[in-house]
Amino acid sequence: MNDLQRLIRLRGLNMFSIGAALELDPHSVQKVVKGTRKTPHVQEGIAAYIGVPVEHLFGPGARQHITRLINNEIDRRKRLYEIKLKRQFIPPVRNRLAG
Repeated sequence: MNDLQRLIRLRGLNMFSIGAALELDPHSVQKVVKGTRKTPHVQEGIAAYIGVPVEHLFGPGARQHITRLINNEIDRRKRLYEIKLKRQFIPPVRNRLAG
């Protein structure tokens, strides 16, 4: 599994959802994500769907950019999980003035 595949999986996406959103064949999306094809319009669509410039996913410095995106997604998930746990296990403080 390459870095882009990891990012896509971490975000809860798959080739079928990306393909459907971009009106592309999911197998074409899969081949571009795996790196076996370099179809520019598919690369541009994937990058737009993920919300980054195409060179951040497929350019020479893509590995650094994707690693940063993966780290950002992990941090986002940590924050959401922490919020969920706090809501679940820490009761809200009652307003003492309400009496």
